Amino acid sequence: MKLDSAILDVGSGKGNLLYHLNLAGFNNLTGIDPYIDENIIYTEELRVIKGGIEDLTVKNLKFNLILFNYSFEHIANPLEILQNARQLQNAGDNIIVRIPVAILINCPIIGNISNMLPAMPKITAIIDKVIEVFKIF
Repeated sequence: MKLDSAILDVGSGKGNLLYHLNLAGFNNLTGIDPYIDENIIYTEELRVIKGGIEDLTVKNLKFNLILFNYSFEHIANPLEILQNARQLQNAGDNIIVRIPVAILINCPIIGNISNMLPAMPKITAIIDKVIEVFKIF
């Protein structure tokens, strides 16, 4: 990955991950998140747009790397979103999907969280769906 590669972080919040990538030298960084109050332009190199990935497909933008950093598991329509992501890329570009796959039963900080176990089937279904979706690309 080159430092001037176009990187998109989907579900970026206010851009914390992008900020750290910028500190590492990357200089073409865009975030998108529907839950921020308004667009945020930190510098020419780093911006966060209020909206969803589908909003970018109409702008004919291209990204060498698209990140779903702990955001993909919140998406209601993962296949459609991945198809939108691919429209924002050229052949050979990459998508990284990072999702949580482990739950601590007895966390020393917050105690027993076994009540979160009902979420495991959802997480497993999401992982299965991600694998299924990526088979078509």
